[in-house]
Parts: sequence; structure tokens; C-alpha cells
Amino acid sequence: MYKRVVEPRTNAVYHLYLPVDYVKNNGRHPLAPRVQRWPLVMTFHGMKPYDNAIPQEREWEKQADIYGYVVCAPELHTSDSFMEYPLTREHGYVLKDRENTLAIMDHVFETTLADPNAVLSTSWSCGGYLAHYFANRFPERFSCIATRLSNFSADLLVEDTVPSYRDKTPVAIFIGDGDLPKCKAESEEAVAWYMARNFRVVRGKMIDQMGHRRIPQTAAAFFAEQIGLTPLNPVEAAKTVSEVRMTEYYPPAELIARMSPPAAPSTSLASAVRPTTPPVAASGSPVASRRAAPSSYTNTTAGRDYPFDQATTNSSRGNWLEPVTNSSSTPGPEHSSSAGRTSRGNPPATDSRAGTNLSAPPRSAPVTPVVNRTPPRRVEIRLRGPAIGSSPYYLSYSVEMPPAVTQGADFLWKDNDTWMGDEPSGVKILETPGVHKITVLMVTKDNVEYRGMTTVQVLDRNVSSGGSAAR
Repeated sequence: MYKRVVEPRTNAVYHLYLPVDYVKNNGRHPLAPRVQRWPLVMTFHGMKPYDNAIPQEREWEKQADIYGYVVCAPELHTSDSFMEYPLTREHGYVLKDRENTLAIMDHVFETTLADPNAVLSTSWSCGGYLAHYFANRFPERFSCIATRLSNFSADLLVEDTVPSYRDKTPVAIFIGDGDLPKCKAESEEAVAWYMARNFRVVRGKMIDQMGHRRIPQTAAAFFAEQIGLTPLNPVEAAKTVSEVRMTEYYPPAELIARMSPPAAPSTSLASAVRPTTPPVAASGSPVASRRAAPSSYTNTTAGRDYPFDQATTNSSRGNWLEPVTNSSSTPGPEHSSSAGRTSRGNPPATDSRAGTNLSAPPRSAPVTPVVNRTPPRRVEIRLRGPAIGSSPYYLSYSVEMPPAVTQGADFLWKDNDTWMGDEPSGVKILETPGVHKITVLMVTKDNVEYRGMTTVQVLDRNVSSGGSAAR
């Protein structure tokens, strides 16, 4: 159900969408009584006349039905061709949108069963200025931030509120590899800004060959993951996300230093992000360093080697999570300490001015392989649903671990030795009949290794009821 609503106190206009199950059940959630209220998506539109609130509401209708979201798109004064661009301070139109939006949110909570404790701040294009602004100025009112090919301004944000939402508000920045230069550059700055302030969850995602498009499914999936929401239509949820090809984006150390709080010395931050030599333990032997940040992607590197269908082994050029087992060989950057690792098997970035490898140790520093001498611990894999089903089979997977252990950990998920994911949980559509061996390698922030394995049987739905499925 779509409604154009006028907020009675401010006369501000907003566009509201109630998902199909909300309307069909008269507001009762399909998972009631366990779930009583519906998560709210606050989506901020781009610059008028190129965008406005109505397309924002329209683009979210499908995702609202898939996941079960109430969607609100306010009509803004800020996102307009006459605004200051880039936006650097609270002009009168910003303050007007501030008053209107807070009143609109209160009105939505009064008139619907939207959940005030599960609110996403999202945007497209110029709306990113306000998506970040509202979560920064009113952190108690937003649960998650996920901007899509959006602008960002550090000058519009304040430092005083950061401690109040750094640990509780996850952030995802979706960047278009072929986006408008200003949107792409400011999106990269946004990732660096949050990382420099040690937000608990910060994900930068570079979308391969993506121009200035809307892609609400990325923010919808991230929001659901972070609040623990099971999609009402999980197969459609997985299909929409699979339409977007993404790789991890890590800001270069110089950008993180530039976006750091004023009191933080940039030199220490830069060296902390990308160590120039492997750290040395008290015994004198090198140990693996963690969280190295490769250089920024360019439009010639983002997503080109995304390993959708390639199996990775210790000896092949593959995922950096694979442990080194042959201590007699000299590993390349993807096999040695994380000072030289790159995202999802992408080649190390190079500086076009000098052709130097920015993520590998200096030539003068010997590269000593890091050998995993401690046997891995076991981790249980949790599957939501039966371990057998017909193709296409919806697979939802996660690890059975306390958040204190998984926080900051790295993951490598595989389906029959083919890369599948690198998050604590995920979803995938299994089309091929047969037995699928699902494995996970988890390396905690303290470099403790866990491994797990389970199997899923996918039946051929075309086999007659009297026959047997392929195994």
C-alpha cells in the first residue's frame, strides 16, 4: 500500500509504503508473536530535478515486500540543484529538513507498526549527505547506515556523538566503480571516515562496472543481516542480491589518515593501517600482521578477479585466507603476512606513477612464510532449514559462535571448494543437484583458526517421483 502523507505539525510531505504482508494481515507480522513490529527504512532522495522522493519510495517497494520493511521517503529541501555542493554546513534548508524528518519519523511510528528500534538510514546520490548527517546528529534514532552510490561530507558531521553510535550502528558504503567522480570519491571518503573512528562494523563494497544506479537490494540485505531479520521471501532476496557483483573496498592509509579525527596523528594511523615490514615477535620470528589495507580500487581493477567460479588451493593464486602449508616455498603477497594481502584474490594494487607494488613488503625486506603450526579448532555451521531439498535450493548459512569471537574475524566459505562468501553468515541459491560440501575457515582477530564442514543434498526437481535424485 502506497500513501502520500502530510505530517500534521510541520505540513511536511512524505511517501509511505506498507509491504504486502502488512496490508494482508492488517499489520500483524507473519512471525508474530515473536516479531511484533516492522523495521523502518528511511530513504533520502538525490538532487532535484534528477531525483525526488517518489522514485525512492518506488524503488524500495520490491525490497519491502521481500524482507518486510515499512518504507518512508521524505520530500527534502536540501537535495536540490540550488543547494551548496558539496555540502559543508547546516544551511537553513538542512535545518528545515532536520525538523521535518524527525516529525515525519514520529508520525510514522504513531500511525503504523514500524519499529523505532530498527531504523535504517539509506540514500542514493546527493541524499547521502543527509543519510550520514541524521545518523550522526541523532544516533539514538537510527540502527543502521547503508548508503548507495552517495555523497558524503565530513564537514557536516560532529565528533561528539561518535562514541554513542560507533559500537552499535553498523555501516555499509556501496560504491559504483563507474559512478560519477564526486559520488565515488566521497563514498570512498565515507569508508575511511568510519574506519578512522573504529566503528565496529564498516563495510566498503565496490560494485563492478556500476554507473550511477540505485540498487536498493544491497542496503536491504545489509540491514536484514545486521538486525537478524529473516526475509519473508528468502529466494527472491538472494536473487536480487546476486544481480550485483561486488568486491571489498579498503581505503588507502593516506585517505584514512586524512579523514581521521583532528586530534589523531596521521603518521601513526598510516603506519597502523599498512605496516611496511612484517611485525616481529619477542622470539625474533615474523608473525602475521592483520587488517592491511590495499590501495583504493580504480575502474580498471574493481571486481575483475571476483572468484565466483574458481576453486582456490594453497598452491594456486587464490584467497588470502588459505593457510601456507609449504614452508620451503617463498610465498607471493597473497600467501605471506597480511601486509601484502588483497581483497578476494585481486592482484596487489600498483602505483601508476612508479609501477610499484603498494601492498607488498619492500624488496630489501626478506619475506618469511607464515606457517600455521597450531591445529585448527572446530566450528559448527548452522543451516536455516533442512539439509535436503529440491533445486533451486535456498541455502542460508552461519557459524555457531558468540559475537565476541566472530567480531573482527575473517571468513572463507566454500561450496565444493568454490568460493562462496567472506562474512559470518550469508545466503546462496544452489542450482546443481547432488551433494554440496559447505566448508568455512574462520581466523579470529587474535589469529586463532577455526574450521567447519557440513553437507547439503540438492535434489533434481525434474526427476519423477518414482525415480531417484542424483547424488
